[in-house]
Amino acid sequence: MDPSKFPFDIETYKRQSEIDERYIALRFREYRNKIEEDYPTYRSRVRPMGRDGATKKSKKKGRGIALEVVNEEWNKFKQFKEQELEQLDKITMKQKEANQQLNERTQAKKIKMFMKLSEKEHLDDQSKKLLEKLGHDLFGD
Repeated sequence: MDPSKFPFDIETYKRQSEIDERYIALRFREYRNKIEEDYPTYRSRVRPMGRDGATKKSKKKGRGIALEVVNEEWNKFKQFKEQELEQLDKITMKQKEANQQLNERTQAKKIKMFMKLSEKEHLDDQSKKLLEKLGHDLFGD
């Protein structure tokens, strides 16, 4: 798996996703507050009679239903975000594994090239420089 197949930076995407999530949470909060303003709670001691009582009861029911819908949408959104973050974590793991495999293959090729060059007795200047560079990369000398 070639890591260059993933052209975007996952950490940057996560940060942007968190900003978007905060914005959406703010919108939900504003919507919830608007519903609460549109359907205020009545806590009077006097029991409403007749038509006024029916109106107040319907306002309470309407508010409850609207808040229930908002809460349900919010829960769906949170579940979606959790799934998205899990998928991003899986992609990150796959990228790390692919990078590790690529590094191991590169390391093996360097060792093989180092062995071939060190077996030769007469090396030209370019081969000597390459041998020194490979020795430094492999052994840190």
